[in-house]
Amino acid sequence: MKVLLVTDQYLNIEGDQIFGPSNFTSVLKRLAIIGELHACVLDFKTKKNPIQIFNDQVNEYIKKENLTFINKSYIWPSRKTIRTLEKKIKQVDLVIGYVPALNAEVAERLAHKAGKKYFALMVACPWDGLWNQDWKRKIAAPYRFLLNRYVLRHSDYALYVTNEFLQKRYPTVGNSVGISNVVLLENHVGVLDARIQHIMEGQKGSPIKLATTAMLNVKYKGQRFVIQALKKLKDMGYTDYHYYLIGGGDDSNLRKLVYKLGIQDQIHFVGKITHEEVFKLLDDIDIYVHPSLQEGLPRSVVEAMSRALPCIGARTAAIPELIDDEFIVERKSVNGIVNKLLKMRNKDILIEQAQRNFEEAKKYECHILDVKRRIFYESIRQDIENQGTIQ
Repeated sequence: MKVLLVTDQYLNIEGDQIFGPSNFTSVLKRLAIIGELHACVLDFKTKKNPIQIFNDQVNEYIKKENLTFINKSYIWPSRKTIRTLEKKIKQVDLVIGYVPALNAEVAERLAHKAGKKYFALMVACPWDGLWNQDWKRKIAAPYRFLLNRYVLRHSDYALYVTNEFLQKRYPTVGNSVGISNVVLLENHVGVLDARIQHIMEGQKGSPIKLATTAMLNVKYKGQRFVIQALKKLKDMGYTDYHYYLIGGGDDSNLRKLVYKLGIQDQIHFVGKITHEEVFKLLDDIDIYVHPSLQEGLPRSVVEAMSRALPCIGARTAAIPELIDDEFIVERKSVNGIVNKLLKMRNKDILIEQAQRNFEEAKKYECHILDVKRRIFYESIRQDIENQGTIQ
């Protein structure tokens, strides 16, 4: 059986080797369960200033000759892109759209026109992603919201990375399931005990370290709200908070805000680091804060919870599915972040949240999610095979 994945993700070919970022490599590995994988992707060489690390080989899951590079579409795909999609769709049995992505959304209509089944892999909310950016993207937000509503409504199969949020906003009548795309290995030994010890040994007056893992050049990630919260706390006499911003991208706008507020000694721009380095840093952090205005189900929050970190998050997408509602703040609420941080100065509360988050994160370990995903993917494969594949 042949499967076509249409996505705005990037791959890079170096000689005979295909490389991709680790999160997308995991997607390819999982989808290869369904059948022989073909893909329409974006060419890494056309992307300026990449922030992802392309260090994972994916030849095991997809062959070089099965890759087709297309251009990113913003308003509507070019005639060349549509012709390419039409040609590739005719050659496969199932089309998978990694949505939201305009090329993948258009592929839904082309698939049904060609009499092929369509599988929507829904990873984020296009409305939140566009509406919380500049005016040009705000204009596009209603159109993309309605387009994705249409795509999910008419999909034969759908996988959402949330348990409730995306399902309610973009419902489907097809066969569907909610399974996170988190890649979390089982690593329990000593984590919770070390966290509790870390909390108990914290001394009055010592720095309280906060962290957010997210791109620094994307406004909707919301780091500015935490920075503003630290300014308010400083004005209240609390100068012991230090904020570590982990992630790639142009940080100039955030740096300007930090200097404007005069709290540069409390803000630390870590930049892009490896996954292993992220986990090492998280073990030295006291509270993880995720103020994002757009998400699916954020992997970074699950990873922080897996290190038994107390967490604060915005009422965005599936963040409330993860974090204790007592530590969810309204979107863009600087005062909300301030209040939650002050509440977490209590060690008993920190320990309670550490224990709660550590246990919650276990639900997202690979060995649990992989079983659910495999069952769903095999049901799709059987359904397509029962209908007969192309010759």
